[in-house]
Amino acid sequence: MKRIAFLILALYYLTLSGQTTNVQSFRKLLYESYGNESIARKFHKETRFITNTHPAILQGFKSMSEFMLCAHLSAPWDQLSLFYKGKNQLEAAIKSDPHNAELRYFRFITQTNVPSILGYKNDIESDKIVLIAFLKANSGRSERDHDLFIRIKNYLLQSYSCDENEKKLIRNL
Repeated sequence: MKRIAFLILALYYLTLSGQTTNVQSFRKLLYESYGNESIARKFHKETRFITNTHPAILQGFKSMSEFMLCAHLSAPWDQLSLFYKGKNQLEAAIKSDPHNAELRYFRFITQTNVPSILGYKNDIESDKIVLIAFLKANSGRSERDHDLFIRIKNYLLQSYSCDENEKKLIRNL
């Protein structure tokens, strides 16, 4: 019985470490795919295995791969199709894990960058509140995800969606 429990525990930790590796590699591909079509296609290809049964964060990366690839397509109908596919995937991921700061960050950066005509701007303020709360809660914590913390902080500081008082608060975190 102890061996079975140990095996289950070992498999659980292997799964967690594999997911962390995926998150780190997907995060790298996401940021490198901006402005680089070949990396955007690679990112999209790497996330094709992700379904709605996977953890919400992986679903979020899949949605971001849709958005990043859509920026490199030339046909407007293909762009729209991929955009709405990514939007629906991201909203489903957030619905299943609404307190996940990285998912809210994905939506925030998407909504602050897409054209208004797409009608995807409704959650900017609520996501900003969640992201600032994330920064406050993780400021000074050594076990935080430093890369995510810095990316969120830097993006909020350059965002037109944050006023000067919010930026002052963010700078001090």
